Amino acid sequence: MSFELVLFFGLAILAVVFAALMLLSKNAVHSAMYLIGNFGCVAVLYLLLNAPFIGMVQIAVYAGAIMVLFLFVIMLLGAEQTTDTSRRFRWLTGAATVLAGSLFMAIVSPLVIGGVNLPRPAPADATLRLIHAGGVPNNTAVNVTLSGGTLAEPLIVENASFGDVTDFYTVGAGTYNVLVQGVDGSAIMPPAQVTVNAGEKLSAVVYGELNLDAGTFPQIVTIPQSAAPGISDDTRILLFNAYSAKPLALVDLGPNALVDLRKRPQMGADGQTVKDAANNDVLVDGLGDTIVVNFTEQNAIPVPTTYEAGLNNLALVDSDFNIVKTLFDYDLPRSSEQLIFVGSDYLETVTTQATYRAYIPRNAAITIETLAPFGSPASIGEVLFTDYLLPVNVVGILLLVALVGVVVLTRPETENTERRVVRRRKVSRPLTSVISTQTGGDVTEDTPRLPTPQSGD
Repeated sequence: MSFELVLFFGLAILAVVFAALMLLSKNAVHSAMYLIGNFGCVAVLYLLLNAPFIGMVQIAVYAGAIMVLFLFVIMLLGAEQTTDTSRRFRWLTGAATVLAGSLFMAIVSPLVIGGVNLPRPAPADATLRLIHAGGVPNNTAVNVTLSGGTLAEPLIVENASFGDVTDFYTVGAGTYNVLVQGVDGSAIMPPAQVTVNAGEKLSAVVYGELNLDAGTFPQIVTIPQSAAPGISDDTRILLFNAYSAKPLALVDLGPNALVDLRKRPQMGADGQTVKDAANNDVLVDGLGDTIVVNFTEQNAIPVPTTYEAGLNNLALVDSDFNIVKTLFDYDLPRSSEQLIFVGSDYLETVTTQATYRAYIPRNAAITIETLAPFGSPASIGEVLFTDYLLPVNVVGILLLVALVGVVVLTRPETENTERRVVRRRKVSRPLTSVISTQTGGDVTEDTPRLPTPQSGD
């Protein structure tokens, strides 16, 4: 069994034990503490189900507020110890234990043996968008057709200009055919296929240059993009190099907007500095500016990196430290994912052969907002979980500890004293005989009686 399954069974057994102890405990405070332990186990089970917010609410609301209310009631009513501790049904504990064990074995045995097929959630649909960044002479518009897969009818994007970004389309998992043609029906690139898995968020980017003399055609690549919510003001950046055969790095030039080169020790393949004959470090030119995204090979799938949001003077620098493209006052929105795509822009020349230059679409649609819309349930839950839940949990735990301490400190001390049993003393002789023996005289004397009154007296 996997570690997750072992952890689940361990927490489940512990939760059942806490629940049983809560029911069997004679002390109300002890029962409340066992119930808090049960709530903690349930909260960890929520964490195993990738529901951290519900798990934290389980601790804050149930183990905190509700149990504090229970302890207040127990303390005010003085019900720490029940008055009647005699068990009227002694067989009930054994019967309940046997019944619980039988139910547990009936549920666990099929799971361990594998005789039960647990229901699985239906796979989520994928989202796919198209980005036109291919180098076409004169930057003419194209038509993009998406067919196959789960689409009942082909999806056609007409008159897509260079740098256009479509919205995300909801599609099912499968393989789709992509056809890019000119508006007049001329072929721009050979038919290509795109594979989409369930739950993915992909950007299908048309890149490359159309050069019939050199025999090159645009291609298509799918770039996975994250839909995870952002919990900071930083921006995730994806850099895709579809232009330069040399690796490109994205650097922050700073206010001077110039590349700052400095001498740095040369690093070998083993990660150690290279030494010369005199055992000195071999110095080479290096970037003194802040590197936002490290050197990326051509057509390599980008890996997300984080950087501070705001306006920045960015630049793409190749491995020879030459500036390929500058991006002055480039806006990196907070809590978003920015796709910086280096494509090929057609450059007008007097010659018959088309030439291209580096181009980065600065379309706002490329940016994905990772924060939920303000006021939505997801946004409210995110704010509560990230900003306010930890203080509430800390205060709840402190209140719980304080209440338990108050109950312990204010509980009266009890002495182990034996109960005094009042018994009636048995006397074998009459009391008058005992008194006569002790005093030496007869206490039985004739007491004179008064005459009976006559009527009228």
